[in-house]
Parts: sequence; structure tokens; C-alpha cells
Amino acid sequence: MDTDDIDALTKAVADILKWEFLRSGLSYDDLERKTDLSRSTIGRLLNGRREASISQLVAMAEALELDASGLLADAHELAIADQSDVGLAAYRGQRRRDRRPGNDGGDI
Repeated sequence: MDTDDIDALTKAVADILKWEFLRSGLSYDDLERKTDLSRSTIGRLLNGRREASISQLVAMAEALELDASGLLADAHELAIADQSDVGLAAYRGQRRRDRRPGNDGGDI
């Protein structure tokens, strides 16, 4: 992976995290408590200004009730498919709900 690919993946992770955060109804305070990350770190991760470490990615995914490996797989597909808001719109419309922990894989 070259630098452009990493940047696209970082942006895709941030886009998905931000979408799921807004969808969740959680506040920044809720995320701070659930992740043990600072508000500024959360903001940088959600806005793609900081590349998430593995521990930060897992903490954010768990707080948003997402599977971290599914999040990365979706972000990778999003980064490859389309590095624009069109790609995020496709993610929103076709999000894999079976990647949520505890889901039996069926439709919700």
C-alpha cells in the first residue's frame, strides 16, 4: 500500500466512524467514557485528521457496537471503490448489518 492508499483508507475509516457515530445518537461525552479517548482524539479520528491506532480503532468500534474487522473491511472496500462521498453514500445504503457483534447474520 502506498501513501495515497493509506490516506484513502484513513479517510474511509473516518467517514464510516463519523456516520456510525451520528447514527448512534451518542454524544462526545458518551464516546469519551466508552473509549477512554480524549475528546480531541475522537474529533481527529472522526474527521480523518489522525490515523487510528489498532487500540483506538477497536475502542471506537466497540463503543459504536461495530465489529472492528468488519469496519476495516468496509473501509477498505470504500477506499478502493470510490474515494468520494458517493462511496460513503453506497456504504450508508448497503451497510453490512451482519458485521455488528452478536448478529446472527440475518437482516435486521
